[in-house]
Amino acid sequence: MYFIGYHGTSETSAVNILTVGVQERFLPPTGQIGRGFYVAKMNGKLPHWGAEQATAPARTHQSRFVQMISLLTGEAKNPWLDSSAKRAILKIYATRPLLHCRWNIMNPGDLGFLKAALYNNGGPGLDPAGDGQWLQMVIPPEELQYLRARRDDGLFEMPQSWYSKEATT
Repeated sequence: MYFIGYHGTSETSAVNILTVGVQERFLPPTGQIGRGFYVAKMNGKLPHWGAEQATAPARTHQSRFVQMISLLTGEAKNPWLDSSAKRAILKIYATRPLLHCRWNIMNPGDLGFLKAALYNNGGPGLDPAGDGQWLQMVIPPEELQYLRARRDDGLFEMPQSWYSKEATT
């Protein structure tokens, strides 16, 4: 199998993905770079940001008690925290090289990714070494069947199947 990257989601969605795989019917109708399943190259801000987004509605109704228990014990060990509010990070693998993926550079923490569009190679522009870590890929519905997921065990892996198939639209 080829290690593709990381996906941040809720614990409820993670269990579903681990049990039955990524299902097209659960994909949002649109996304930043098209419809599909989003995977980040690095386990950092993007997967955690995705998990925060997936759990935001369930988190807004937490009591102070539940929030304090999560801080003290961690979300995974908090029996009062609903699983739809628990964040999870998955490692995503492909059983074959993916051919129809689209990718872009995204950093949700700031608008730094815009510098690639604002500056040319002579200016500050895109820093491939620094900005490349924010590469995110969208896997189209027709290739979901080749995906497998595992829980993130905290060990770093190098992505093995990041072909440069830029979107033409």
